[in-house]
Amino acid sequence: MTRFLLPLRDSVRLVLHALAEEENGSIYIKKAPVADLLTLAQAVCELFEHDKGFEIVGIRAGEKVHETLISKEEWVRVRDEGDFYQILPETKSLEYKKYFEEGKKLRKIDREGYTSENTKRLTVNQTKKLLLSLPEIQKELRTYR
Repeated sequence: MTRFLLPLRDSVRLVLHALAEEENGSIYIKKAPVADLLTLAQAVCELFEHDKGFEIVGIRAGEKVHETLISKEEWVRVRDEGDFYQILPETKSLEYKKYFEEGKKLRKIDREGYTSENTKRLTVNQTKKLLLSLPEIQKELRTYR
């Protein structure tokens, strides 16, 4: 299973970015790193020096294996804004020429959308580095040790 890792500070940046842009009907997505749950569990165990391991319990009913932040159908309306993606609102325009006559080569993400499955995953060390940058983890580590 994979998940996007979006710390609170990045979530706040996303909201502030969306408010500053103020483009009616647009959806904003923060580009975020991804970790699989095994990597995340290993990173947490190493940070907290937990040597008893962990148990893999499997997928709960209704739980997704991977997250999708932008579907492949939405991808044709995406504008890359550096740290963010902007999904432009749907229009009622029938711009067939744009999609059928002009055409364009599609990258993997263009064909599949923006998911935690097709995005670069963090290693255990990269995940630990991200976790160590969080004030909440720093506080827990101080009280834990």
